[in-house]
This record gives sequence, structure tokens and C-alpha cells, in this order.
Amino acid sequence: TAVPGVAGKFGLGKRNEAGEKLIDFCQENHMIITNTCFQQLKRRLYTWTTPNGQHRNQIDYNLCNRRWKSSITSIKTRPGADCGTDHELLLACLRIKLKQHHKSTQTAKPDLQNIPYKYKIEKIKYFRGQFIPRNGILTDQNGKHLINGDEIKNKWKQYTEELYKKEINGTGNLELDNYELEPDILESEVKFAIETLANGKAPGHDGIPIECFKTIKEDAVKILTKLCQQIWKTQKWPQDWKTSLLIPIPKNGNAKDCSNYRTIALISHASKIMLKIIQRRLEPFLER
Repeated sequence: TAVPGVAGKFGLGKRNEAGEKLIDFCQENHMIITNTCFQQLKRRLYTWTTPNGQHRNQIDYNLCNRRWKSSITSIKTRPGADCGTDHELLLACLRIKLKQHHKSTQTAKPDLQNIPYKYKIEKIKYFRGQFIPRNGILTDQNGKHLINGDEIKNKWKQYTEELYKKEINGTGNLELDNYELEPDILESEVKFAIETLANGKAPGHDGIPIECFKTIKEDAVKILTKLCQQIWKTQKWPQDWKTSLLIPIPKNGNAKDCSNYRTIALISHASKIMLKIIQRRLEPFLER
């Protein structure tokens, strides 16, 4: 029996209770049973045959939104098709008009307001990476302009080596008669050093800010305590902790002269923690 807007008049068999539920479902969701809307031979309507071959029923249906009813041009079964089931294969032919896409001739500019927050940082880093600042031109001792990046790098290396080079008289080793060994580095000392280091300071070459250690405080304290104890016993610092990142800040004067720059050395926060512990241990002796 045809149901206007839901089922056509070309269905096969009688509708049972399950069929009535399907009709109700389609009415509530504005859907239509498409394989009841096209007149076909009976063998192209049934979708299942009983094992003894005596009865054939239409129990598989194709549903679509009423809005797209006109897009379906034909639907029928393909008896005998090998589809891995005892049901018949149900095929539908659709007519779809694809929307033509007009490609813009202009380069699209991303709108940051429409980019999810978790991608904004990556976008900012990407666009910042496209900007390559011009290296500052320096002059050597003969007044020659240094433009090549390697030449400028070597000039800064020579300047900083001269700047931090000190003449040390003597062996540098003192013989002490009376002294007491300091106790091993304690977790409480490491914890205090982490807490007292200020936030918002630029990290060293490793790029790890102090906020990272404060976030994972308990784990950071345990790991750094072991490292500091090892340094205290062996008197050998890790190579990474001895590496600093020099940032030149221009002062008034000739910008082509390295001496007209103030250099700031950025060291890792891990080494700052060890230095903080040593500083606190030396303070009582300096006050005597």
C-alpha cells in the first residue's frame, strides 16, 4: 500500500509490524523508501528468498531524504550477484550535479580568528620563520666590512674570547690544612633553588624555561638532585651546562664595532640551580 511522501505503489508483498515501524520512522525523519517508487519486474523487486526457494520477499530498503528524491533515477536488485550473503544486491542509480569550484587567483591569507587555538602557535612560528632578518654588518681591525655570515660569526667569536679572557697568576690550586668536607647536595637545596629562581627569564641554549621545572617540581627535584650530587663528587660539569648563549645588545655608537654592544650570556636554568646551591653554601663563609 502506497503512503504519500514515504512509500510508492511498487512495493512487493504485504506490510507487517516491522514495516509499519519503518513507515513511522520515515515520516518522522522526512525520508522516502526509494525502491518502492520505481516499476520493475518482480524478480528485480524481491531482496531475499527462503532456503526452500518457495517464497520471495522485499525486506531490504534504500532510504533517502525527500529532498534528494529526484536525484535517484532507478533502483532494482541484481539477482545472482555474488555479494557474500543470501540477500540480493540492491543497486541505485543517482544523478548528482557537482558544484563548480572557482579557484581564486589571489593568495589566501589565513584568518587567525578562524584558526583553532591549538594551531595558532604553530601558525605564528611558521610565519615568524619566513622572516629572515639581515645580519648586522661589522668591520674588522682594518676597517673592512664583514658581510658574510661566517666572517661575522668569527668576528664575534674573537671579540668574546678577548672579552672574557683573564690572566691568572699562580697554579690556581690552594693547599688547605684545616677543612671540613661539605655534605652532599640535598633535595631541599634543589627545591629551594627552583622556587627562588624568577619566572619569565630567557632560557639558555637548551630552551627549557624555569617554569618547566616548577611544573614538574617533584620529578625535577629528584633528577636534578642526582645530577648535582654527581657534579659535587666529581667536580666536573656537563658540557651543556658550560655552554652559554651570547646575545649582543647595541649601545650608542658605531653599530659596526663589536665593542659598542653589551653582551648578555644566557645559561641553562639547570646550571643556574647548581650555581644557586653553591652560592648559598658560600654565603656563610663570606660573612665571616
